[in-house]
Amino acid sequence: MASVPAPATTTAAVILCLCVVLSCAAADDPNLPDYVIQGRVYCDTCRAGFVTNVTEYIAGAKDSHEEDICQVVLVASPRKDCDEVQALRDRAGVLLTRNVGISDSLRPANPLGYFKDVPLPVCAALLKQLDSDDDDDQ
Repeated sequence: MASVPAPATTTAAVILCLCVVLSCAAADDPNLPDYVIQGRVYCDTCRAGFVTNVTEYIAGAKDSHEEDICQVVLVASPRKDCDEVQALRDRAGVLLTRNVGISDSLRPANPLGYFKDVPLPVCAALLKQLDSDDDDDQ
């Protein structure tokens, strides 16, 4: 059985966007810092529709957001071989409030993803393995 290379952690991108909350945070305490939304944008190298162990993270991908409920949305991929937006993986909502038991200003966002134009050669075996693992759980 061929081994599957893990993506290099040095290529993992962390997207940070500062969400300025004009209503909720400012009303609670004007001295509190702005929120920081942290998440990743990835290239789905197998076109599987989810993150696998051969997923590659994209540095420099662009996103945008709105206020109060920060909607982080994919805007552009810097990789021409991985720029097809995945339906349902193109945005992540992040609730910006201090009334949910989180005192930290950091809010995680779900990973956002693009499809690679051609799946990696290892993907067929990887997806078969994942399907086999699901069958074993039943």
